[in-house]
Amino acid sequence: MTEFKTWDELSELEQLQSTFSDASKDAYGSRIRNVSDENWNNVEWLKAEIDHFSDIIRHNMISEKEREERAIAQVEARLFELINIGAKDRETAIRWFLNGETDMDYVSYLYGIPYGYLEKEAV
Repeated sequence: MTEFKTWDELSELEQLQSTFSDASKDAYGSRIRNVSDENWNNVEWLKAEIDHFSDIIRHNMISEKEREERAIAQVEARLFELINIGAKDRETAIRWFLNGETDMDYVSYLYGIPYGYLEKEAV
């Protein structure tokens, strides 16, 4: 049976290997597994790669925030249009926008808006 160690029981190398694995997943969506033994056991190489992953993660977060802001602006523009063509208020415009869809997670995914963005106001 495999014995598990706590974080503090891991060596610096083992901690870096674990961090590398998690950071590669955060940066690229999957864990990098084709690392040579030489690099996998090199503390300095792992530290440099983790720093590189951190830059990618930071860039991805900024890009995602920008995409989300554009998506919100598009949904808000559509709600404004619906109010202009007859929805009596924002709540009605949201109902019209949803067009009977009740799965708010799907709506959020479909339009690229944050989960729960319209939920507070949807009836």
